[in-house]
Amino acid sequence: MLRTIPWLFESIPGSSRAVQASATRVADILSERWLCDEVINAGLEWIIQQLGPQSSIAFANSMHLLSLRVARQRNTPEAPYILREDSQLDSMIRSGQVCTLEVPLHIDGNHWAGVCLDLKNFTYQYRDGLYQRASVPAEDLQLLQWYLATVLPNDHPSRP
Repeated sequence: MLRTIPWLFESIPGSSRAVQASATRVADILSERWLCDEVINAGLEWIIQQLGPQSSIAFANSMHLLSLRVARQRNTPEAPYILREDSQLDSMIRSGQVCTLEVPLHIDGNHWAGVCLDLKNFTYQYRDGLYQRASVPAEDLQLLQWYLATVLPNDHPSRP
């Protein structure tokens, strides 16, 4: 795999501008350096490509929770999430194509972790390589529940 990385180019192309990273940033994945959102997104994009278009696993962008937080702050707390017609993720979840949703979490602005949402059983697993006994921050979990309450199909058996 390392031989396929275009080390001489300034950026490694992804499917959009949000998932491009420099070759030296991609090399950070192999190190113990802190990973920025562009590297997280590039890694997620690579995994998505490896899984293929028929996969029932989806990955949210590293900025997904931040964008949800901003959307919720613009409305009253009880207002539902407004579906975005241009969001491939929203469409895939709404259509029932996604059974597992992986969401990167930026904890306290200095640490990456993740939550794996099982949309069939409406359960989750928290993944934190640094703090193995930690749990999903309550605010992030509530934000994801708010999002899924609108995005899951109306007839979904585990709809919150």
